This record gives sequence, structure tokens and C-alpha cells, in this order.
Amino acid sequence: MSTVSSVQTEALNLLYLDPSSKGDSLETNLREAGYQVTRVHHSGALPDTLNPDIAIVLFAIDASEASPQDLFAEVQRVLPDAVQVAYTSKKSISETMQTLLEMYDWEVIQALNLPKEFSRLRRRIENKTRLTQDNRQLRLALGDPVGEVHLVARSSRMQKLMQQAHQVADLDSSLLITGQSGTGKTTLARWIHAQSPRAHQPLVMVSCASLPRELIESELFGHQKGAFTSATHDRPGRAEIAHRGTLFLDEIGELPLELQPKLLTFLQDRVVTRIGSNKARRVDVRVIAATNQDLEKMCQEREFREDLFYRLNVLNLRLPPLAKRREDLPELIEATLDRITTRRGIPPFRVSGEAMAALLDHPWPGNLRELENELERAAAFCEDGILRRSNFLLEAPVPKRTPGEGLGLAGMTLAEIEREAIRETLRYCQGNKAAAARQLGISEKSIYNKMRRHGLFPTY
Repeated sequence: MSTVSSVQTEALNLLYLDPSSKGDSLETNLREAGYQVTRVHHSGALPDTLNPDIAIVLFAIDASEASPQDLFAEVQRVLPDAVQVAYTSKKSISETMQTLLEMYDWEVIQALNLPKEFSRLRRRIENKTRLTQDNRQLRLALGDPVGEVHLVARSSRMQKLMQQAHQVADLDSSLLITGQSGTGKTTLARWIHAQSPRAHQPLVMVSCASLPRELIESELFGHQKGAFTSATHDRPGRAEIAHRGTLFLDEIGELPLELQPKLLTFLQDRVVTRIGSNKARRVDVRVIAATNQDLEKMCQEREFREDLFYRLNVLNLRLPPLAKRREDLPELIEATLDRITTRRGIPPFRVSGEAMAALLDHPWPGNLRELENELERAAAFCEDGILRRSNFLLEAPVPKRTPGEGLGLAGMTLAEIEREAIRETLRYCQGNKAAAARQLGISEKSIYNKMRRHGLFPTY
């Protein structure tokens, strides 16, 4: 067998399951290439002292004498994050072995292709490792040292919500999280994943609004090389990457209508077929979706599939706006400032009584996101560690009139009326586009399009 020494490695740990002497040359080549190889007789049990950092498990199909089912199950239990590769020098393998390999998610390659395949495998390992590290960093950034996301729950609304979140965390049913923009839907999804039995598996996030329309299907379900012009290599989709973990579909209301049937099929069957491929890949994922839109209304207006809505809405959690949980504000302010000072390595801030009163009295139409931005900005320009009212750019209370009240509409065109209605609503909502969209009964995407059409950037 040809050498694999051309593959550049950084001492990746590899478990080699092959009792035959024929595998000696491959083991030597792997060691020369920089892999730390642990070789095990694959008809026996895995050693108790197995390195938990093993990145690849290499299984020799031809040397297998007994059924490896128990071994496969143990590999998945002990090394859930490892890339599993089975190789053979034969043109075909038994139907029983093929079934077991597919059941336990082994990738099968020809022995002669092993050397060149290792560079591709290494990319997969690096992507998987980076994803795991990103998830860990997100949990640490938002939570305590063991990675649990902290959600303040002093108010009765939040206490009830967190009690429900605890209950649904252990389940595998699809979950729909709803609430206004900036209320913490993504944070709650991360927290539920961190509390679930899947906590040590990937949390893969997909923003249905930020991905280009023509790339959403490829991002979700993957593609084969040559499936379209820019498909220069095989690529798994986010649903495959989330195998054994959680797939979080943010802003699900923005998913194009033409892609909704494919997502519905995936939710029903948990099977992925990449673009350009006929091979169905079974994946084990828990799906959490989030939206700030009224999906039931969208179903009535035929903008969202009703059957998909019911598939996603098996379980539902609705996050309250910040204005409905004011009891949480003091602790949220303290926790946010603590995070700012820890990140910047500076002494803690003190909030003056006048400033705290203003913060507690503010309507916060932008919810938690607006609160965090306001505190970040105030802290950046604070010189003596005391946050005073003058450090904050909180606007005066909005006049007690509804959007459009008092507008002189006589003699205006419909386009002019629409422009003034949007401009006045944005002023009423203190520039918060998500809040203005809700007030007008349209989506955020629609208000951005209308603002652009009416030239309402950057002032209104």
C-alpha cells in the first residue's frame, strides 16, 4: 500500500481496528505521517484507557471474522465525535456488513484510495473540531464556566418559561421558539441544547434570512461535486453536520416557499439527499426553529405551508418582550455589565440612581439586543466607572399618539402615504425596524425592502 506521509498532520489521534498482520505497513505509514496510532484487535472490546481525543477510527472490513455490531455500538458510545472510516480491498462486501456500516454511520472507501483520502478526511476532522470549539466558545461567552447559558428569570413570565424549557430539553420532538426580535430566541435554543442529552454533540445554526436564496438548499442538505457550476467538491449540508446533535433553524419564516416541501420531508423522514445525488443519508437530529413572525397568519395568507408549521410546532415556547418582564431588568443590567467588564479586563461599573431609573422606565422596543447595545455604548465612554444618565442615549418617552395619527393624507399618492406611514412608524418605534414591522403587520424583510424603495435609509 502506498504511503500517506504526504498528508500534513498535527499529531491527530487515530484508532486502528485491524488484527491482521497485513495492516502493519499501513500502521507504519500512518505513524510516519504524524498520526498517533492506537491499534486494537477489533473482535475484542475497546481498551478502558482509550484516548478521548481520537479523531479518526479506521476499521479493516476484510479482517473482520465475527459480526462487529457490538464494537460499532461501543465506538459510537465512547467516541461520538470521531470520524468513522471503514476500508476494504474487495469490490463488494456482504449485505449484512453493508447494513451494519450504514446503520452505525461508517464511511466506506477502497483500500487503494486510503492515502489520498486522508487529506479529505483531515478537512472533515478540522471542520468538525472547529464546530465543536465554536459551540463551546458560544456557551462560555453566554454562560457560566461549565458552558450553561444563563437566562435571568425573576419575573413570573420567565420563571414559567424556564420551567417549560427544562421540560422540553429532554425531548427529541421538534420545537418552535417564537417572540419579538431581540428577545433571546437564539440564546434559549442554545440553553435547551446545552441541557439536553445531545449537549456534547454539535449545535448547528442556520439563519434562513441571511443565506442567499439560491444557496439555502445546498447549505441545508449539501451537494455533490459537479451538481452546479461552483460545486467543486462534495459537501455535507448543515443537517448532516448536526448528526446526533441539534439543528437550529433561525428565522424560519424567511424560508422560501419552494424549499418548504423538502424541509417537511426531512422532518418526516430524517433523511437527507444532497443536490446532485440519489443517495439518501439518514441523520439523527433534534430540530429547533425560531421566528419573530406570525406563522399561523402566514399560513392563512399562503406564505408558509400549514403542514410544515404543524411539523415544527410540536412543542412551542414564546419569549416575552422585555417590556413584559421588567422585574428581570436590574439583574439583566448587572449581568450584561459584568460580561463587559470581564471581557475588557476592567473594574466593575456602578450605575447611578438616576440612570437606573431611566433604564427601568425605558420601553425597550428592541428588547435584549437594544439593552446590550445601550450598555456597551455607555460603558465605552464612561471615564470614572460610574454610569450616569448622561452616558445613555435613551430617547424621551414617545408622544401618546399612534403611527399615522394627524398625517395630512389629502392630495397624497398611495406611494407617498406608504412612505409617510413607514417613516412615522419608525419614529414612533425609535428607529427599531423589527418593532416597526410588527406595528405595520409586515415582515422585517418587507420593511427593509420598502425603506430601500422609499429612500428611508439612513434617516426617517
